[in-house]
Amino acid sequence: MAKSYFAVLEVSPGASSAEIRSAYRRLAKEFHPDYYDGDSIRFRQIQEAYSVIGDPDKRNAYEKTLSGIPIQRPVRPTRYPEPEPLRPRSGFAEVDMLSPAFVEIDEIFDRLWCFFTRY
Repeated sequence: MAKSYFAVLEVSPGASSAEIRSAYRRLAKEFHPDYYDGDSIRFRQIQEAYSVIGDPDKRNAYEKTLSGIPIQRPVRPTRYPEPEPLRPRSGFAEVDMLSPAFVEIDEIFDRLWCFFTRY
C-alpha cells in the first residue's frame, strides 16, 4: 500500500499550501529529535511527507498516483474531544450544608451539655 503523506501530516487531501506548511511546522517542532524523547523515525516521515506535498509539482505527480488508492485516516484526530467537566457527572453527591441533615452547632452543644450533666 502506498504511503499517505496527507495522513502523516494530518491534513486533508484538499488542504492548501498554507495549511500544509502550518501542519509541517507544528509536527516537526513536536517530534524533533532534540525535544522528543524517542527515535527520529516519525520526524523523518514528516520531513519526507512535506518534501513531496510541499512542492506543487511533486504534489501533482503524487496525487496522480493516488487516483485509485483510498487515503488513510490521520493517526490522531484533528479535533480534540470536549474537556472534562470540573464537577463529576456521577459518583459523589453534592452536599448542601444548609440542609436539615446537618445539625446546627447549638444543638450539638445542647446534646453534649445534657450528656455531661447526667453523669
